[in-house]
Parts: sequence; structure tokens; C-alpha cells
Amino acid sequence: MSTNDAKASRQSLRSGQIQASLDSLGSNWATVHVADQVTSTNVEVLKLSSEVRPGNAIALTADEQVRGRGRLEREWSSPWGAGIALSICCSIDDVAGEVTSVPLRTGLAVVTALQDHGVASAVKWPNDIVTIDDPMRKLGGILVSLHPDVLVIGIGLNVSLTHDELPTQQATSLSLLGHHIDRELLIGRIIHSVEKQIANDDWVTQYRAHCRTLGQEVRISRVGDESIVGLATDISGAGEIIVDIDGELLSVSVGDVEHLRLSKEA
Repeated sequence: MSTNDAKASRQSLRSGQIQASLDSLGSNWATVHVADQVTSTNVEVLKLSSEVRPGNAIALTADEQVRGRGRLEREWSSPWGAGIALSICCSIDDVAGEVTSVPLRTGLAVVTALQDHGVASAVKWPNDIVTIDDPMRKLGGILVSLHPDVLVIGIGLNVSLTHDELPTQQATSLSLLGHHIDRELLIGRIIHSVEKQIANDDWVTQYRAHCRTLGQEVRISRVGDESIVGLATDISGAGEIIVDIDGELLSVSVGDVEHLRLSKEA
């Protein structure tokens, strides 16, 4: 399919279809709102936080996000109809275990949802959804923010972006990998998967199995600190990565990770 044909085939999201997807999964956790264009779904969903109660979340998705925010204040946009820009605002009471682990559990939820649609993917600590092949390519990312009584869980995923729409050379999309998935079905599946993962405090073993960072020599850059280099050995229940630096184990909670063995792709 040509780039023009790909763009012409895109359709707007329908909240009713997403809700139907959730109903088919037996989930009534989230009320879904759909917008045509937003600057940031994370910003917009927070405006609806007064409607959030324990066991009753609000999800907002948009056909186009023009100025979303990633980690370290990086901007992230999604062309109209080509991706998933999804934010879920939920009560902190819905989270079992350490709240700091929610970004990792959200990534695991996305990987699980994609697996249910026949797509094999993985997580790169702390917040990237990546391919399982080499070179590793980025499919999406996670940004979670904590507010009084609520969490905002932001999820971005490249669904049908063409080569010329990709944000970087290290990115790809589901369609470029040969997977053509209905966005509404996938959004419903992701919301349901997030609901289950944040309620599960026994997630670390499953995360280890899907994490491409573990077992890698890594360089971790931390704001205001010198970067560290070592072997990524494990994940803690709080979501920290454990790095072996010449025999000394260091727990890192925040940082940008470069896979040194895969330095051209990470």
C-alpha cells in the first residue's frame, strides 16, 4: 500500500466501538472519551479527574496528538488516524504494590495486549515498547504522572505510520511490521490489560521475561549525575533496574538507557 493509500484508508475513532471492545472483555473499569485532536491526552484527561473514583477510571484517546510529552520533556506527536494516543486517569487505590512500578507494569500491559493480537514485542526499561528482532525498533512509549489521589497513565503506540511519518530512524509501526490491527479493538484490549496489571503486585517475573534491557551492558544517563555503565541484572518490585558495576549492585529508579551492545539501535 502506498503512503497516500495508507493515509486515505484511515478512519476516525469511535468511542462506542472501544466501549464494545471493553464490554466483550468483561471490563467496566474505564469510561472512554474520544477526541479528534488534542495537544496532549495526558493534559486533557487530567481535566476529567473529578470523575475518577476507585474502580472507575477515565480513558481519553485522540485521533491526533500534536504536542504530547514524553520523558525528560521530549515532545511526541501522532499523525491523524495513524497511532494510539491514550491516557488513563485512575485512582491510586486501584494500584496494588508500589506506585513507582506502574510505568513498567503499563509497558507490560501493552506487550500483553499486542501479544493477544498476534504481535510479539518487548519492553526496554523504563518506558519503551520495542520490537523483539535486531535491530531493535521503538513501537511506542509510556509516561506516568502522579497527582493528588490519581495517576495519569499515558500510552503512545505507532499503529499505521508510514516510513515518512516515523519520528526517528529507530522507530517503526505495527503496519510496517506487517500487522494491520483495528485501533479500537487494540485500545480496548490495552485498557483492559492495564486494569489487570496495575491490580497485580506479582508482576516482576513476567516483566523480566519480556524485558530486553536485562542481561545487557548499559549506559544510564541521569539528570544532574554522571552516567553509569554496567550490566543490567534485575528489576525490583519498585520498578528500579539493578545494575552490576564491577561487582557492586546499584539500584536506579530514573534514567535514560542505552544498550551498549545494541548502541546503534537503542
